[in-house]
Amino acid sequence: MPGPLAPLAIPVILGPAALASAKAFATTFAHEYGTTVTSLSLGTVLARHAWKKLPSWVKQDKAFQAMVHSEDEEVLSLKLVVEKVYALVNYGIEKVQEDNPNVEERISFHSTFLCYLCYLQLSIQLKMIFPEVSNALYRCSDDGVLDENIETSNIDKKQEELSKRGWQEIREYLDFAVDAYEEDSDKLRKALEDNDFYLVEHGVTTKMPPGFVGHFSAVCPERKILLIGVKGTSSLEDLLTDCCGHVTPFTMQETPFEQHAMRKNIDILVENEAENGRDKETNLSVELEYFDGIKICCHEGILIAAKRLTSQILDIVGQMAKAGYKIVLTGHSLGAGTACLMAIILQSRFPFLKSTDRLHVFTYGCPPVLDAESAKACAPFTTSVVNGSDIITRSSMANLRTFLNFLIAVNNNYLEKAKLTPSNPNRVVRVIRRLSSGLDADLFMTQEQVSFEIEKAQNIISLNEEEHLYIPGKVLILSRRQEAGDAIMDLSDENNVEMVANLCKSYQCAVTNGTAKVLRFFDTGDGMRNVTDHLTLAYAESIDAMVAKSIQ
Repeated sequence: MPGPLAPLAIPVILGPAALASAKAFATTFAHEYGTTVTSLSLGTVLARHAWKKLPSWVKQDKAFQAMVHSEDEEVLSLKLVVEKVYALVNYGIEKVQEDNPNVEERISFHSTFLCYLCYLQLSIQLKMIFPEVSNALYRCSDDGVLDENIETSNIDKKQEELSKRGWQEIREYLDFAVDAYEEDSDKLRKALEDNDFYLVEHGVTTKMPPGFVGHFSAVCPERKILLIGVKGTSSLEDLLTDCCGHVTPFTMQETPFEQHAMRKNIDILVENEAENGRDKETNLSVELEYFDGIKICCHEGILIAAKRLTSQILDIVGQMAKAGYKIVLTGHSLGAGTACLMAIILQSRFPFLKSTDRLHVFTYGCPPVLDAESAKACAPFTTSVVNGSDIITRSSMANLRTFLNFLIAVNNNYLEKAKLTPSNPNRVVRVIRRLSSGLDADLFMTQEQVSFEIEKAQNIISLNEEEHLYIPGKVLILSRRQEAGDAIMDLSDENNVEMVANLCKSYQCAVTNGTAKVLRFFDTGDGMRNVTDHLTLAYAESIDAMVAKSIQ
């Protein structure tokens, strides 16, 4: 199997061909300094080069295959990704300009972009020199605040508690989340029946109107479970931009949470349901409008998808729930976020589902979708798994602002002193030469300085700011300690029992919530790992390691 066991350290610019391409665009950059075309062109070249360096196993991943269907589409998608990221970053720069009112000079995209490349290179260097810093960052306390004094024994104890719930169960529902990507109903039916589930309904994306989400529902009579699998994103270019979506308030008639510890933002509207002609016992409009109750803040685009899909499966959920079936939702990526918001809507609609173990959600690579208190309140019925530096689990406008504020500080306080800011064509070439030197380049910041600037940038945006969204529920962050070997290994290889045992011991799991500091900043990984960590095969391998560790 592939996954995070494979060494993915990729220098920002590799080899003479990439350097020649970068220099060619740097020349254009120098002659047409400040133009949009130059920045986009350079970004596209680097994106294509990094894309070609992806391991072959990436293209075998179900989520990847759902987003990219051909080589031609792959090239086109990369261009669209760069264009959309450019627009997204420019929007973030406008917000960051508001965070820095004393900075008179407008922050430019191209200076931010080159600063990011320099930081990416520095981040890889520091992780190789100071692996213990990254290890400590992934050990989080239960309240989501980094606890620098937490002991390994406490983490081991948490892992033991997790094993009682069953890592096998977490692994099982990952497979069902992957099944949601299947467009062929016959193949899906066979995969489900192999696990004693029987397909009831299959919503195929290609046969549905725009804005509707692919999904399936299946039942297991023996275990009395109604399973709902929600498909993740279907296009590469929409992945990051869909995750960094707008925040919208959502009002429900009844709280979906057992213990509502939120900010008590209750809105009772003048209109009541009777006056508006709605029978709250039997009717649910497609838009699922609630006219009195509790208000939460959530991701607008994912909420729309969740409302629409909930209206489609509402009848079967009501029937099976009243028959004593447990409702389980699962999904990967945007499908994970949709599944979570569906669960919230269902528990508001059917309050009896809030009782112990009547409904549960398993999410994998879920983007931030809820405000802080709502995300925490999902813990009794939501298990969210985060694999290492997965970029989608950090993709929110608030995190983009935090990262951009950090890059501004890096640019103004450190790169300027090192004469690495793109203030003239000569400096641009200097930056390109530095990047081409790979991991041999001199450090322009210490680890202490990086940590200080990250914390300062995080403190600019408060946890309860409305546009700051978080991953829901009890969050399990899986990571591999950096001091472990980088050998590629199949955990199912029985001939490597001793090596597998040692490798499994290198994995750690932090039990926390979505407000953990490690989730409030983009972890650049080792160049591409923050992208590959999001794939379903990478999640499978990390969870397999935890399964093996739990039974040793």
